[in-house]
Amino acid sequence: MSLLNFLDVRTLMTGYVVSMLICVVVLAALWFQNRDRFGAIGFWLAALILQFFSLLMILARGAMPDFLSIVVSGVLAIYGAHLLIVGLEKFVGEESSQTHNHVLLVAFALLQGYFTFLQPSLPARSINYSIFLIAICGQGAWLMLHRVEPARRHGTLLVGSVLVGYCLLNLARIGFVVIVPPGNDLFRGGIFDSLLFLIYHILAVALTFSLVLMVNRRLHDELEADAEQRRLSEMAVRLSEARLTRAELASKAGNWELRLDTREVIGSLGAIKVYGVNTDHLDYQAIKDIPLPEYRATLDSALTNLIQHDTPYDLDFKIRVHGTGEIRDIHSIATFDRASRTVFGTVQDITARKKTELELDRHRAHLEELVAERTRELAAASERLQISEERFGYALQATSDGIWDWNLQSEKTYVNAAYLRMLGYRADELGEDADSQFSRLLHPDERASVLAETRRQLDDPGNYEIEFRMRCKDGGYKWILSRGMVVQRDRNGCPIRAVGTHVDLTNRKLNEIELREAKEIAESASRAKSTFLANMSHELRTPMNAIIGMTGLALRGNPEPKLRHQLGTIAEASDRLLGIINDILDISKIEAEHMTLEEVDFQLDEVVDNLLSLIGQRAADKGLQLEMELAPGLGTIPLRGDPMRLGQILLNLAGNAIKFTDRGLIRMRCWPCGSDGSERTLRFEISDQGIGISPEDRHRLFSAFEQADGSTTRKYGGTGLGLVISKRLVEMMGGMIGVESVVGAGSTFWFTVVLRMGTHNAAPDPAPPPGVAEVRLREQHSGARILLAEDEPINGEVSRMLLEAAGLVVDHAEDGAVAVALAREGSYALILMDMQMPNLNGVDATRAIRALPGHERTPILAMTANAFDEDRQVCLDAGMNDHIGKPVNPDVLYHTLLKWLAPHSEKSAPALRRLIR
Repeated sequence: MSLLNFLDVRTLMTGYVVSMLICVVVLAALWFQNRDRFGAIGFWLAALILQFFSLLMILARGAMPDFLSIVVSGVLAIYGAHLLIVGLEKFVGEESSQTHNHVLLVAFALLQGYFTFLQPSLPARSINYSIFLIAICGQGAWLMLHRVEPARRHGTLLVGSVLVGYCLLNLARIGFVVIVPPGNDLFRGGIFDSLLFLIYHILAVALTFSLVLMVNRRLHDELEADAEQRRLSEMAVRLSEARLTRAELASKAGNWELRLDTREVIGSLGAIKVYGVNTDHLDYQAIKDIPLPEYRATLDSALTNLIQHDTPYDLDFKIRVHGTGEIRDIHSIATFDRASRTVFGTVQDITARKKTELELDRHRAHLEELVAERTRELAAASERLQISEERFGYALQATSDGIWDWNLQSEKTYVNAAYLRMLGYRADELGEDADSQFSRLLHPDERASVLAETRRQLDDPGNYEIEFRMRCKDGGYKWILSRGMVVQRDRNGCPIRAVGTHVDLTNRKLNEIELREAKEIAESASRAKSTFLANMSHELRTPMNAIIGMTGLALRGNPEPKLRHQLGTIAEASDRLLGIINDILDISKIEAEHMTLEEVDFQLDEVVDNLLSLIGQRAADKGLQLEMELAPGLGTIPLRGDPMRLGQILLNLAGNAIKFTDRGLIRMRCWPCGSDGSERTLRFEISDQGIGISPEDRHRLFSAFEQADGSTTRKYGGTGLGLVISKRLVEMMGGMIGVESVVGAGSTFWFTVVLRMGTHNAAPDPAPPPGVAEVRLREQHSGARILLAEDEPINGEVSRMLLEAAGLVVDHAEDGAVAVALAREGSYALILMDMQMPNLNGVDATRAIRALPGHERTPILAMTANAFDEDRQVCLDAGMNDHIGKPVNPDVLYHTLLKWLAPHSEKSAPALRRLIR
């Protein structure tokens, strides 16, 4: 029965309150003793006080409202645990934000009130209290056992262990309440509740004494640290004194004190060494007698003024060392402390310094003698320099070139007399700055650009050179060549000073202008010549079209052999004449700068195959062996450029090789000789075993209308235009051309071209064999109506006969106006339009026909001798669809007609293409 009374909850809680009061007293005493050192103890004391009042409120349940005895007491207990954690963090220096704990406190109060008034339940309040106590005590345990650095864990492990005990006890309480729910009377609990409060009682006492032990351990450690710090400080003082002594001895200096009341003198080891006395003799009288007699009165007077008037002294004097009799120079400084009536002084042995000063005085006197001698030498050199400057001045005045010196920071300039004389000014007529002597005199049209270029060139390293015009005094302008260089720059490399010359270029510039005008006149004459040649080419092509057309028509009639031979001779001569006309047209276009290169994708195999088809029969007729060698894979690589002009160069060179070779081999080779990724350089060589070329004739090969000599022309024929055209085309393709030859052994012509890489490997559509287009035209479009606009009767007859031979029905218009009238009256499958016609030319006629209803999409083809690219572009702009050059090639004519007589729906837009003549 006594044991049950002991384990009564109210009894245990009463003992718990007494124990808490004792713990509060203990912590209060601990706080009072260490409040300045450890502020965290105040939080612990506040925590125990809150716990104490919480227990009192619980014991008083029934005597006060439930709100105080249940809710407020629980809040005090939880907040006390929170203050304990805050104190622990402050004690170990690991403070953190406590916002979350305040949130927990509010949540606890709300839940405690809910389970007290709205849903009364002692088990729920017990679980609620245990959960929040675990949440807060767990923080303290984590802090003491984990967050504190190992070097600072002085007693924290014991505190952490007690807090872990609180957490475990509350976990056990939660489990017991869940398994065996208690009644609603706290004081009528079972044995477990009694044991619970007993363990709470024990843990509270353990926590208090663990906190006391942690503080004592910290105090012990800090006392040891203070003792160690004092030991180190004393050691540092002794070390400092030793260093001071060594410094005094090394510098032959020391310090002393004279206490006037006792006449006692205290001197450092350094002072004793300086005076050369023993410590037994270091008294005021001994110190006073050491200086030589002639200095004693001065020292006595200085000491008297120091004591009476606080006037520090700073004196040099000599002493005789006690015992050895050695004379030393001493420097002494003294001050007076009136409060302690003590004179403080320092002494330093300056014997060595005095000797050095005497030595320096001797050296100074010697240097003064040397300076005087050097001054005399400089005076003589200055006189020689003055004479040299006078001579240089005479030279500047005598020279015809202007000389300038420009300070780019101050803009001040110096110019010689020749500079001013060159422009007709006197020295007093211009200022002394760059603006008046340079900038203002520049031609207004050039001033801004010249000043900008001048600054740019001066900023760059190296010499400066620029040409410009400057205004003379008479208002005229002279051309000036300005040369110079920067002779001084700042640390950032910016120019500070520049010097240079001005040279009069007026005469040379006038000559250049005359030469330029003469060149323009010559170029104008060349363009006029080219225009004349182009017009002549057109006029020659018109009758050539009639000759070649009529000859072709006659040959198509299968005449007798003799007549066929005669007509064939006419056709061959006409082809040769047409080739000459084409060459004249090409050279005229080149010289008139009308020649342009196409940019199309192609393969080298296409160019080679076309070349072999053109020259293969000619080589076979002369019994020559023809070889073509391409680098492996080169023939099928996609290239971009002008394949027609490349083929023209190869045809000219290969044709010459065949022409000038009677027997043997003609070899053509091609290989790549350079590439940068987007471009490729190709080298071609055409070698023959012909007559060769002499060295003195090679330089004339690429000149217009020239061959090696006149006998070559008489024997082999030719105008010599092929090579000059080839040279110009090669240069337009970014390459070079040349020849290597041995007379009687043959020649090798070579050239390079730069071609861009193509975008695809598609092979071109093969041209149909001769005669096929005519047959297909007759089969597919026989009876189709064609309008032919041609003012020249013979050409009109030739064209009409060629068209009718293919089964087409032809209406002939003598000029453009008639063509428009016929087109207005009827419908045509296709219109062939000459460009140059009376009354209304082909271009205007095309525009008029396009405006007629029903003829918006009628194919209109230009058939003209105008061969310039501009003429083709004019045709395209007027609304024509294609272009056929004169003289007309029947196969080309039929192939083009076959293309445009196809269903019009396939032609979405006009397209002008270049046809190979």
